[in-house]
Amino acid sequence: IRSADELVQMIAFFYYNARKPSW
Repeated sequence: IRSADELVQMIAFFYYNARKPSW
């Protein structure tokens, strides 16, 4: 991770996937 923006984007993506059921 180079910048904080990438970290925020990753966390947002992971959080979204974590809240949304896969099935």
